[in-house]
Amino acid sequence: MKGCVSQPISWLALEQYRLGDLSKMAEQEIKGHLDQCSACRASLKHLDTDPRVVKSPSVLTVKPPERHFGLSRPAIAASLAAAVVALFLVVFNWGVEEPKPQTIRPSRIAFKGGDFAMMVVRERNGRVKENPTHFAPGDNVSLFVTHPLKDAVEWDVVIFEGDDVIFPFSQRPPLRGGNLVPIPEAFRLTGIIPVTICVMIGDQIPSRSDLEDNAQNALPEATVCSQLKAQHPPERE
Repeated sequence: MKGCVSQPISWLALEQYRLGDLSKMAEQEIKGHLDQCSACRASLKHLDTDPRVVKSPSVLTVKPPERHFGLSRPAIAASLAAAVVALFLVVFNWGVEEPKPQTIRPSRIAFKGGDFAMMVVRERNGRVKENPTHFAPGDNVSLFVTHPLKDAVEWDVVIFEGDDVIFPFSQRPPLRGGNLVPIPEAFRLTGIIPVTICVMIGDQIPSRSDLEDNAQNALPEATVCSQLKAQHPPERE
């Protein structure tokens, strides 16, 4: 098969073209390219015929658990006592070096003869951005995974949002190997603080209770992550 006549159209753009999710101008540009490029037409045909391609992922709403701040009198007394102890510790540990912020895992690592990587795709008001650095409440997020293993692997996704540990997926069918394999569902972010999104694969995935107790310290070696900072108000990137 001959190569593309110019710049190849991305898989994501072809999928949006097929689903009719592009603006009229973008749709006309892609149509004009497809009229001249047999390589990209073949890629589009592959999307139409491959049953493994996600056709229209549903969107899950991801938000941290609700917190209740009402305190009884005994609880207030206990809180005041804890505050006094904390102040004591601050005074007598003045000058002690504070712990360094936790290092975020990279989004690509070497893995069993190849690379294990994730790509984050953000959708906001019909506009799509690959590997964004920011999000705004209400943005939809899809994840695509690359790994070299021929056999399908177990996986899970965990989102760290401040002190909250969130698991967006209840159903996790094994993930086939390949390049930019889509995780079946998208999810919607609703928070207003930075989030760290991590994908784990393999047979060493910790239990969700272990992740809730130990956060990022419990992540296995086969983990890739991406951090998104919050935007207020949302800006065009």
